[in-house]
Amino acid sequence: MGAFSANHNVMSNGVSRQLRAHYGRLNDSVRRLSSGLRVERAADDAAGLAIRELIRADIQTLGQGRAMPATPCP
Repeated sequence: MGAFSANHNVMSNGVSRQLRAHYGRLNDSVRRLSSGLRVERAADDAAGLAIRELIRADIQTLGQGRAMPATPCP
């Protein structure tokens, strides 16, 4: 009975480790889906994140320019 118990614990430890890994990947997938963004952080896609941030800056600049009232040139 003692040998069976040791094998059982080793197997359960392996299953537990695999389950934690699967839940970790599931958590990443849910986080990405819930954010609505293809790239949320640099680990997802570093080049895509850089491009996304540049586009966001461009959009913000355009929004600020549109919000400014038109002033006549002297």
